[in-house]
Amino acid sequence: MERFFTRGQRMSALLAESGALEDFIVPTVTMAEKIADAMLARREANAASKRRRSPRPRHKVS
Repeated sequence: MERFFTRGQRMSALLAESGALEDFIVPTVTMAEKIADAMLARREANAASKRRRSPRPRHKVS
C-alpha cells in the first residue's frame, strides 16, 4: 500500500475502497465551488472598488 501524505488523502482512499466516495465527494465539491465562487466575486468586487477610487494627486516637487 502506498503512503498517503495528508489525512484527507488517506480518508479519500478509504472512502474510495469502501465505495462511499461518491456519496461523500459530491457535497464536498459543491461546497468547494461555492467557496471558490465567493472568493472570486470578492476579488472582482475588490478590484472594481480599487479602480473607482482614484489615487490622491501628489504635489509635484519641482
